[in-house]
Amino acid sequence: MTKERKAKSMSNIYVNYKDIQSELEGLGLDCLDRPSGIKEGETLAAVLRFPRTEEEKDHRDVGRVIAEHTDKTHIPVIVLDNQYNPGHASGVWLRKNVVRYLPLDDPGTFEEVKRFLLERMRRKKRQLELTDQEVLKVGWSVKIEEGRDEEANLVSLFVGSMGRFMVELKTLLDIIRPEAEKSINDRSILSAKDFQQVDLEKVMEFQRAVNAGKRRLEFEGKTFTLQEIKDWLRKAGSASLFSRPARQMRNHIIIEGETGSGKTLIARFIHDYVYRELQAGKLVKVNCANLGEKIMETQLFGSMQGAYTDARTRPGAILEAYHGTVFLDEIGELTAELQARLLSYLDTQTLCPDGWYGDPLHVPSLVVAATNRHLAVEVERGAFRRDLHHRLGFTVTIPPLRNRLADLERLVDFVLQNPLINPWWDKEKRVVQAISKKALEILRHHPFPGNFRELEQVLRQACVFAQTQGLRVITEDILRHQGLQREYCP
Repeated sequence: MTKERKAKSMSNIYVNYKDIQSELEGLGLDCLDRPSGIKEGETLAAVLRFPRTEEEKDHRDVGRVIAEHTDKTHIPVIVLDNQYNPGHASGVWLRKNVVRYLPLDDPGTFEEVKRFLLERMRRKKRQLELTDQEVLKVGWSVKIEEGRDEEANLVSLFVGSMGRFMVELKTLLDIIRPEAEKSINDRSILSAKDFQQVDLEKVMEFQRAVNAGKRRLEFEGKTFTLQEIKDWLRKAGSASLFSRPARQMRNHIIIEGETGSGKTLIARFIHDYVYRELQAGKLVKVNCANLGEKIMETQLFGSMQGAYTDARTRPGAILEAYHGTVFLDEIGELTAELQARLLSYLDTQTLCPDGWYGDPLHVPSLVVAATNRHLAVEVERGAFRRDLHHRLGFTVTIPPLRNRLADLERLVDFVLQNPLINPWWDKEKRVVQAISKKALEILRHHPFPGNFRELEQVLRQACVFAQTQGLRVITEDILRHQGLQREYCP
């Protein structure tokens, strides 16, 4: 930015009444005579007073100025009123740029306005002083196309030291992949494609009726005879769900990592890698924490209508993930009984929903379990079954963010291209367009106990604050405003 442009930037405000102008003298700002002079990058703020009488309404009308001159900009608007007025307040607070609504009968109102303007001047001055060498512009390390953010998250797994972790993980998955391929190609097992066409709840109800020897079944308001039930099941092609397959041992995976370290993202990668180029089922996630045992049992293994009070027929996550992956987040929270049922499934690849009769269902799904605990320690203190821990097969441990700070700049660049964190301002620019290197140093010296998720939250709050201030750069001042401090001074 040129010196001339810097000098011109943020040098004026628009104030719609002269009595307000006089209250703001001494700030070193020019006051615009007309709202048409409001310009992005040049106008610091608009300070608007509601008319005291209906006769005063003209070009200074608050609603009209906001709608016609500030709504499509990032220029903050301060609205003043004689007293708090519910009718006025509801109208102005729905406008995105209104940052203050203050009553003139409060003696501290103009001090509040001055504080806001001075603080904004200081932050804008700091932003304008930054040179290109003092900032990293969003997109400097990777260009993420709009709508492809999930792919970008997967790419972020290969940055720096995490890339070495991922290579080791891929080597591990190369052992598991042939098991999945063999299962999918086994013609005695229902294919993933055919499974997706199955009316699963109806199949479960009809097969249970056959297993129980029922002569008739009421289902969805219709009565079916036993022969009609058998004919429908044969046409549905679901018999292999209830076959007795050869005993197959399968390796499964435990992901250990601190809260917020990216276990869900790793689970998605595992699913995609193991089943790449294969006709696979879904990735189904179940959070094992904070749910009652019966609810969790139903979520995992399914239930049949009438199995208990209010029970209905539902397949459960393991069956829904047929030829795919069931992701059990926080597996360490499972009760001893559910751990035993899960172990039985892993040993046999079969399960029985609650209330099921007859042969169990054969379900070739991959189990990926995640925990923020060290399960080996939980085993030693008796909180987790040793045989289940061994049966899950492989354990991978995600490095915490504090061990990946050499990759911080690139990780920040990934986060600042997430539209849920840093939204698009228009088709070409995001709300925040850069981060200062001094701000990055503050991030580098933060311990991040919440890991990558905390980094996302810190940058999300910084983007929100920047947007309310009309800033385009995350500076060290914004992070300090959030309570982050450097732990040492160079």
